[in-house]
Amino acid sequence: MAPGRKASAHCRAAPPGRPEPTERPAAIFESDVNAPSPSPISPPHTGQQPIRKLLAAWLRLWPLTPTGLALTVLAGAALASGRREMDLVLTLAGTFGLLLIAALGLAALTVRLLFGRILRRAVEGEVHIDAIEGRTSLTGLEMPRRRWWLSAEPQWVVEQPAAVVELRKGRRTLRESVRPADRGLGEQIAREFRVSDIFGLWRFPGRVHSHGRWRVMPNQGRFDAARIESSLASGDLLAHPWGPARGDRVDSRPHTRSDPARLILWKVYARSRELLVRTPETARSPDQRPLLYLVTGDDDNPAAGLVSLIIDSGLLGQDFRFATDGSPQPVADPQEALEAVARSAAHRSRGGIDLPVALTPPGVGPDDPVVLVCPARPGPWLPLVTAELAANPARFFLFVVGDVAPDPPVRSRWQRWLLEAPPSTGLSRQTWMETARQLATTGAACVAADRRSGDLIALTAETAGLERSA
Repeated sequence: MAPGRKASAHCRAAPPGRPEPTERPAAIFESDVNAPSPSPISPPHTGQQPIRKLLAAWLRLWPLTPTGLALTVLAGAALASGRREMDLVLTLAGTFGLLLIAALGLAALTVRLLFGRILRRAVEGEVHIDAIEGRTSLTGLEMPRRRWWLSAEPQWVVEQPAAVVELRKGRRTLRESVRPADRGLGEQIAREFRVSDIFGLWRFPGRVHSHGRWRVMPNQGRFDAARIESSLASGDLLAHPWGPARGDRVDSRPHTRSDPARLILWKVYARSRELLVRTPETARSPDQRPLLYLVTGDDDNPAAGLVSLIIDSGLLGQDFRFATDGSPQPVADPQEALEAVARSAAHRSRGGIDLPVALTPPGVGPDDPVVLVCPARPGPWLPLVTAELAANPARFFLFVVGDVAPDPPVRSRWQRWLLEAPPSTGLSRQTWMETARQLATTGAACVAADRRSGDLIALTAETAGLERSA
């Protein structure tokens, strides 16, 4: 090593007494393969995480609630103190308390075993679940309604797909309805139930798995297909006078007896003494098939909802194709496209990475128009999409979609002093418009869309540049 030069970080030897760094072992589970790499500034992982997970799982399976544990300790202390002090009242109170707690626990455990068997029988005939994000839908699960002595009515949630369960109680039956929180697609349904006693001292969890196909589609919100179609409408794909010639021009041919005299090109006849007539031919637009692409990322359900609306309504015609992150190969079947929309929720970490693959010929032609639907919340996908737009902005049409939080209500002075401001739910309007302006400055046509209100705001490179400068 030359004098005066410091060793680089890659060549620096490990201090004595510290082992050399080893390579990361290969991933065993699929979740390890798809997991994003840790940030270089994040703290290193220690061996405490498996211990925390094990402790959390143990506490989750621990049947006694904090109240039940406290009462058990008090009853045991009363029994021990009564026997030590020869106090009959404390002895009886402690004994009665422990017997009551044990009886409640035995009753709750019995109900847990019986209810688990009933729920497993109820889900045997289940085929699939079709639901919409944020909306309540019936799953088709029905089970008899029973009264459980010394036990509260069992409660359960659907873990896969993640959804809140709302029970519709009849006189003799219970009908399950779910309200999913996110879109998705899967082949197995998992439910977690919980049985507790009437005083809440014991809690016995359980889990039931069933083989059934489930699909949760994104919520389309207040988008109007007619307004979306008007924003997508453009000219007749005629060539610009200064651009490359496209389509067939009007031609001419020699004159025949059946041709009327009004079609004769007299100026051509005056120059060449040849009778030619004008031939009006039907102009044909170039054969182009639009590509609809969904960019995944954080808070991308509004964008997925707009994509599902475009596919369901057929706004891009019969020859459209669809691709998304995680499924970059374009598909033309609407049902396959909708399943790809639902499946894309598992590939949010690949936002914008698969866009160059989807635009590669022969699947997509170099002149085929591309409709990009992006989430309004910026993320790692933003520089990737911006670079792709800058290469050829004329072929892209953008939708920047989000759930924009409504403007806060105007509050009086005493309300601002005495009352706390309500929490804001959704994306701020400033972030929504800033993302749309950043994409519009590339020169591509851009429309900012709000799923909550259905508003559409068109942006161009000129207006976005003026607003940024202002």
